[in-house]
Amino acid sequence: MTRPSADEYFSEIAAIVAKRSTCLRRQVGAVIVRDNRILTTGYNGAPSGLAHCLDIGCIRMEENIPSGTRQEKCRAVHAEQNAIIQAALHGVRTSGATLYCTHQPCILCTKMIINAGIRKVIYNYAYPDPVSLEFFNEAGVEVRLFEPGTENTGSDGKTCGKNPDLWIVSSEKKQTDKKIKVSFMADTVAEKKKDIPEKGAILQRDGESYAVALRMPAGIVTPDQLRRIADVSEKYNAAALKISSSQRLVIVGLKEEDIDNVWADLDMEPGAAIGMCVRSVRICPGTTFCKRAKQDSVSLGLKLESMFHGKPLPCKMKIGVSGCPFSCAEPAVRDIGFAGDAKGFKLYVGGNASNSPQVGTLVAEGLNEEQAVEITGKIIDFVIRKDSKKRLGRLIDEIGIDTFKAEVGLNWRPFPAETDERKGRQDQ
Repeated sequence: MTRPSADEYFSEIAAIVAKRSTCLRRQVGAVIVRDNRILTTGYNGAPSGLAHCLDIGCIRMEENIPSGTRQEKCRAVHAEQNAIIQAALHGVRTSGATLYCTHQPCILCTKMIINAGIRKVIYNYAYPDPVSLEFFNEAGVEVRLFEPGTENTGSDGKTCGKNPDLWIVSSEKKQTDKKIKVSFMADTVAEKKKDIPEKGAILQRDGESYAVALRMPAGIVTPDQLRRIADVSEKYNAAALKISSSQRLVIVGLKEEDIDNVWADLDMEPGAAIGMCVRSVRICPGTTFCKRAKQDSVSLGLKLESMFHGKPLPCKMKIGVSGCPFSCAEPAVRDIGFAGDAKGFKLYVGGNASNSPQVGTLVAEGLNEEQAVEITGKIIDFVIRKDSKKRLGRLIDEIGIDTFKAEVGLNWRPFPAETDERKGRQDQ
């Protein structure tokens, strides 16, 4: 049996602490140690008493905010901050301590670490914030990227894990190494690509290539369009063609410099696959094609798609329209969902299939197409008035379903035709 070094021991503890994180984007753990004794621990998550991002979603993910930027757009307290706060809360001195962290601290945490008197920081994964390393250098705080099984010198500044460009910063080198070796990180941050919403281009996992989602209402496409899509995909060496859950064809693996030409050759509109807007209207075949359908979901869905697709909102929204109770368009897990039956359309609100799935609430039945379009417009106007970044279901949970129904004017009788027929029989 090989006994782990102190660095391995405390780094593994930081990794275990990170498992308590409630962040959806990056789980971070921190441990403050002095004289090989643990003083405090911390992980990233919402302040005490506030709802966790696990429960209400992540605004940074919804707005596609790159790591290392717009720190104010985060409801979480960082792991390093929580560890320092715990020390202050319980009267534990951190001066001269070492902080072990799963990730390189950001600039906000770096300033707190410096003022807390912590003299050494050891982390396992880099983070796109070169300014934090410059601050550590200026303050004389030793910083080390720790990688098990590799050489990690403590203060000579010559080796740091497997990457010689990540130099250790120490007080001894403060004057001689003012030009800390972070230029490679600065270049990475400067060149880091992002989604290009105005071109309908979605950055892919490799950080280099893009995908474009084609607007295809109801998933209906002509043979001519399919031929054109295939030709364009071959012309620009696309990696794949994929059918998305929003009934769109997505061309994957395009170069950034080809995107404008791709759209010009396609002669099609982009689908609203990213951003805060009405993202999609998912539509089943309905009575147009399906033998089981009870209502014309294609007709209603195309009207909703034409009127609301891509409409800017403070949050994202998805709509589903099904022509029968089998609900192939999954309206119960859409922000606004319609499901047809023999009497008309049922309306569900507040559903979603995100990290914390919700089934929508049934709020109206027996709606005709005109009523369905009208109430959809009222719900969207309601969302705009509320100006909340939360999905519709979370917003309804806050204000209550009765308040929501009153504000959007949901006052139709459940089954208009049936009620009129019953009233006529009573009058006879």
